[in-house]
Amino acid sequence: MLSLKETGGRVVLLVNRLEFSLDPSSLSILSLRRDGEAWINRDGPGALWTLSVVDSGGHRVTLAPEHAARSAWDCKDDEAVLRWEGLAHKEASGFDVEVTVRTGGGEAAALWRIAVQNRSETFTLWSVRFPIVPGIKPLDEAGDRMLWPTGFGVERWGWDSFQEPLGEYPAGAVTAMQFIGLSRGSRTLYLAPLDPTGRRKDFCAHLHRPPAALALDLSILGFPEMIGHAGNAFRAEFDTEVGILDGDWYDLAKRYGSWARGQWGVAEAAVRPSREKLLRTQLWCQLTTEDLDCPLSEQVEKTISLRDALDAPVAVQLYNWHVIPFDTDYPDYFPVRPGVPEIVERLERAGIPVLPYINARLWDPCSPSWEAEGAQRWCVKRSAERVGARTLMPPTEEYGNGQHFVPMCPATEFWQEKVARICERIRSELGTSGVYLDQVAAMYAPLCFDPAHPHAPGGGHYWTDGYSAMMRRVRELAGEDGIYTTECNAETCAGDFDALLTWHASWEPQVPMFPAAYGSLAPCFGTNAGPVDYEDGGESFAFKQAQLYVWGAQLGWSGMLPLLEPGNAHLLEFTKALCAARMQAADALRGEMLRPPVINTRARPARLHWGGGRGRYHQPMGPLLGSLWQTQAGEPWMLLANPTRRDIKASTTVAADALAGRRLTVRHPFALDSVQRGGRLITEWQLPPLSVAAAPLPGDG
Repeated sequence: MLSLKETGGRVVLLVNRLEFSLDPSSLSILSLRRDGEAWINRDGPGALWTLSVVDSGGHRVTLAPEHAARSAWDCKDDEAVLRWEGLAHKEASGFDVEVTVRTGGGEAAALWRIAVQNRSETFTLWSVRFPIVPGIKPLDEAGDRMLWPTGFGVERWGWDSFQEPLGEYPAGAVTAMQFIGLSRGSRTLYLAPLDPTGRRKDFCAHLHRPPAALALDLSILGFPEMIGHAGNAFRAEFDTEVGILDGDWYDLAKRYGSWARGQWGVAEAAVRPSREKLLRTQLWCQLTTEDLDCPLSEQVEKTISLRDALDAPVAVQLYNWHVIPFDTDYPDYFPVRPGVPEIVERLERAGIPVLPYINARLWDPCSPSWEAEGAQRWCVKRSAERVGARTLMPPTEEYGNGQHFVPMCPATEFWQEKVARICERIRSELGTSGVYLDQVAAMYAPLCFDPAHPHAPGGGHYWTDGYSAMMRRVRELAGEDGIYTTECNAETCAGDFDALLTWHASWEPQVPMFPAAYGSLAPCFGTNAGPVDYEDGGESFAFKQAQLYVWGAQLGWSGMLPLLEPGNAHLLEFTKALCAARMQAADALRGEMLRPPVINTRARPARLHWGGGRGRYHQPMGPLLGSLWQTQAGEPWMLLANPTRRDIKASTTVAADALAGRRLTVRHPFALDSVQRGGRLITEWQLPPLSVAAAPLPGDG
């Protein structure tokens, strides 16, 4: 149902069960309700959109609905149209905006789309902030939750913990999927662009704190093509769904995933032979030639010993296989460091796939090849915020060693071919099973303004398209049978790579939004483990690996070889049990994640000293971790892990929506009793210290 009418001094837009009240003169938001419950109730109107425009002198003007000479609205059939014409403010004029609204796929969702016309001969449209959901009020200042898809997913409890991130997308280190949300009570408000092209956009949250009334603005910042040219326009080619759904982070991830699983080629990638090879791996080891305490040859023998002790397939990500230092002189990786070919051969002959590290995004301008190959012509070029900037500048990045790098434009065939040739040479000369291509799914996509590159200057989806073309070329030259992985988990890369490294998922408390959305269609692996994680008996290490297990990711990555030390025998046995459980539940982990069971226990939570990409910090968790997965044939499995050194009694409750009307039970040596009551499955458990369960849920008949 959709209607638009003026009543009581307001323009009221009804979209299914959502009610948007708009100021009749500016068509800005006054309130938002679902079924009578107010999420927004403003004293004054809040802009639904803003435009940032600049001229040749760099003068920036922000245009908003109140700057329109006239506004109008109309409603025909299943579409409402809002118009603002003759926008003018300060020196800027000649802009028109049109917003269309249609019914969404849910009972409480609306599909919004914007178009901006620029008739100015002096101003360029630099960015469009739309939609803005302004002034969301708290329901419970301690219990409301901000949802952000960083890593596996972040759920921040309480307004005191809310932050104001600028979430660049696509960038798995910041924003892996296209949504942002706020949960209040049993419902969640969200913004989710349904953009199949993976355009660059920023997800934004702005907090209003006392002395102002506590409130939250959520918005999305988009970038048009032809930025820097006067008269450029913007017309969204996709809808942004704004909704208030029944449920929490899981329901939001599932709703988004129902659309996203049809994008990025993830379904086609799932049947690729290299993906099947990748899925056999249970644990990853990070090896490097720069470990002064343990020569690479010794690391190799330890890796083989670890594989044998775990009785599970292991793979290796190999760093510093080249003569050049790490993070220096990229991409001049050759010649190979002496002794590395023999090391690789030893591992591969032992049945351990090796994936050498390269950076598939950066070039060092101090490397010999920068000038020799004319790389500057093909790197990203930034522009000052003005019309007709005379000088375009390569951006630089630095990663802690004083060396500066320039991101290359992936839309250029030059960079696509360069990366593909490097991968081809690695596999040919070293005989590796594949290659790890760093940063592709991790880092943000800076806007490129070079007119000689095969894309319009400014915004667009050329980063997503360019990386896809690069990976097609990699597979053509380096082999379709190769295993190719990358850093972090930007969803736009899920179809291009065989697995995504989630080392960043220990930065802050996580919930499994990403596996809930994608299931097994976007395999993930690994986390960051260091000396701090082995302190105090290694409970932090155990929790990190247990989290990977219950969320369907492959185990390991950095810091695995200390498992062989005598003082860590208990952690070795726990990791072995995790690997065995992963293999036992392999069919389920190739299916989809259902709603996780609710775990109730009187055992105290663990307070861990985690080490991650952002240093050492306290991480409250547990004490038990659990999930529910379902095979492609519809058979559910419960995965549980007790990473503590305590015997723990607990109960798990599987919700009715996960049971889907089935009468199920749990059969496992650690399960004391399992009954179905009130449409839910309740199981009592007794889990020994450092124990793992992979329990099928057969019918109780």
